[in-house]
Amino acid sequence: MMRAHITPFIDDTHSRMQARFADICQEFDFSHFSLAAFVDWLERKHGKPILFCEEQLPPTFFGAWIEADDASVIFFDKSAISLHRLHIQLHELAHILCGHKTICITDEHKRAYALGLLKAEDLLFRSSQTSVKEKEAELLAVLIQKEIYKHKRHHELDNAITAYADMHELYQALGLIR
Repeated sequence: MMRAHITPFIDDTHSRMQARFADICQEFDFSHFSLAAFVDWLERKHGKPILFCEEQLPPTFFGAWIEADDASVIFFDKSAISLHRLHIQLHELAHILCGHKTICITDEHKRAYALGLLKAEDLLFRSSQTSVKEKEAELLAVLIQKEIYKHKRHHELDNAITAYADMHELYQALGLIR
């Protein structure tokens, strides 16, 4: 009886993201990590400001990144707890680091948004991120978080944009921050 040889599907996403992360580590010193410093570094590399916009997003929709001519805008769900917020922010920043493409908003979109005629979710649901791009961004965000812990900068994980003051006490009780 002849056996069929089955070649397994080899997913190289993890190794590609590890290589990409190694490049990032050559340029950014995680021993002095803060979200502000990381964003400043990425803004210089990316060539435009990165703005964070807290929104009430639909259920199961945690964050998104869109481009404008003058800035990159990262939306995140304002109901997320601070550790999750930081992960969302790093995930969206990882899309930029990976060189992914996203939707680009126009001045007309900006005016409609400012007037309340357009909601963030109206734009965000138009994004065409594929599952491969999402996996890449997720892996890169996790590698960044692991590096933050490696350099004992975990106290910076609570310094993401947050409205939950009580989380500081919880992280202290868990021994995650001082």
